[in-house]
Amino acid sequence: MNDGLYHREIGFPSRVKLLFFGVGYRLDYSRHAKLACVRDRYGVISKPPFTATVTANNLVEVEIEHGNIVKLVIRVQYDENFDISLALAPDFHMATVKTCWLNRRDDIHETLKRELYKTP
Repeated sequence: MNDGLYHREIGFPSRVKLLFFGVGYRLDYSRHAKLACVRDRYGVISKPPFTATVTANNLVEVEIEHGNIVKLVIRVQYDENFDISLALAPDFHMATVKTCWLNRRDDIHETLKRELYKTP
C-alpha cells in the first residue's frame, strides 16, 4: 500500500477494505486520549467505548507509513446528540486510542481540506 493519508470522501486503497472492514477491536486509551475525554469542547466524555468495529460507514481516515496502517479514525454514535471520533493505532484485535473527540451528530464537516489527502 502506498504511504499517505486517505479520507473516505476521496477513497481508500482497496486493501484497507479487505484488511479492516468488520474487524472488532478492544480499545485501550492512551494518557492523551484520557485527557481528551475530560477536556472535550462539548463536556466530559464520561462513557467512552471500550470496543469498536471498523465498518464501511464509520471509517473516516487511514494513515499508512512504510506500507503499514498506523492510524484509523472512526466515527461512531456516542449518544442521541453526539458521535465520538476515535483515532486508533491498530494492533491485531487491540487498538490504542490516540485521541478522541465529540462531534454533533448533525455536523457533516463540509470543510474537508482535500490537499491533505492522497487519491488511492
